Amino acid sequence: DIIEELPFEKHSVMSILKWEDIETEEYKRRVSVLYDEFKDNSKFRNEIIEIVKEYCNSEKLTDCDYEKLATYPLEELPMLVCGTITKIPSIYTIPIGFDLFIDPMDPGKYLNHSCEPSCGIKNRTQIVAMSDLKKDEEITIDYAMFVPTKQGHPRVGIDAPICRCGAKNRREQFGNYEELSDELREKYKGYISDYLI
Repeated sequence: DIIEELPFEKHSVMSILKWEDIETEEYKRRVSVLYDEFKDNSKFRNEIIEIVKEYCNSEKLTDCDYEKLATYPLEELPMLVCGTITKIPSIYTIPIGFDLFIDPMDPGKYLNHSCEPSCGIKNRTQIVAMSDLKKDEEITIDYAMFVPTKQGHPRVGIDAPICRCGAKNRREQFGNYEELSDELREKYKGYISDYLI
């Protein structure tokens, strides 16, 4: 039932954060190198290079140019939810289409719901901040940004746990796009998985 394995090994966790303002160039360099794994795992390296080309419109990188990524502007790249694509949903999978899910690796597997989320979704697997994040602020999303209906995912089905996010506007149950109010759809505009729109 696995449709496609993304082209890097599971221990090669890719965590690219998009923040409007990253504090220092040193921080950008340290994170964008993507750990020592980047130098040793050619499949992982080539995947990252393709991502950089796609999102930064860069033609100057080749398979051997991983050193250039050390100074590449990290804020131009999103945080990507990476993992195995499957047709079998679980409480950890994220819908990326109707009856198609991604089973994320860390840290995407532990992305929590909030009825007042700090982040949203673009292009189905990109987690982006909806506003400036404060230091130590939790990265959360509203499950209604990517789950189509109450029947569409175990996270929000009849037997799903009660939401305990603590937000002032807590909706009691984890949401889904079908039941999302017009007001919230407007608020989340630009931050909802594009297969739902």
